[in-house]
Amino acid sequence: MSLAKILWVDDEIDSLKSQLLFLQNKGYEVACLTNGFDAIDYVKEHPLDVVLLDESMPGISGLETLAKIKAIKSNLPVVMITKNEAENVMEDAIGSQISDYLIKPVNPSQVLLSLKKILDNKRLVSEKTTTSYQQEFRNLFMELNSNPDAQEWQKNLCQAGVLGNGNGQERQPRNAGGFSNPERRSQH
Repeated sequence: MSLAKILWVDDEIDSLKSQLLFLQNKGYEVACLTNGFDAIDYVKEHPLDVVLLDESMPGISGLETLAKIKAIKSNLPVVMITKNEAENVMEDAIGSQISDYLIKPVNPSQVLLSLKKILDNKRLVSEKTTTSYQQEFRNLFMELNSNPDAQEWQKNLCQAGVLGNGNGQERQPRNAGGFSNPERRSQH
């Protein structure tokens, strides 16, 4: 199983063989395309973890491709790779929500570092979310063990966000069958 699925889009992909082999040897699955149009179609049809995108390509530019990719999958990390060090290009790319920006010629270690930074960030966020969920579950379990009365339950559920919808109104508690309306339960 690969560490991540990467799409690398560059009209000079043949010159990047050493970087591609390096990433594959590190355990990444890398698909290669040479233009933005194919990249947009690929993003629609395949699950990906990161896109490495050349800024300057014939047909549709990297910035145009970036905008279309973000319209399809707004949370997909994209690393812009370019020869152009012009400040306005960097600003346009950053404004289009890129995850990183690399200047050509890139060496394999630069690309690997960028990927690790992006993927580790996603992993850390996921782990933090899981840890928070587990902590809330432990707290709820401890509350159960303290045998709370109905008023304490209501207070704890409101604090946990289970009761109430954010505007001060409480949700209707559900009966044992999982339905808020007792007549509906008899219909099933």
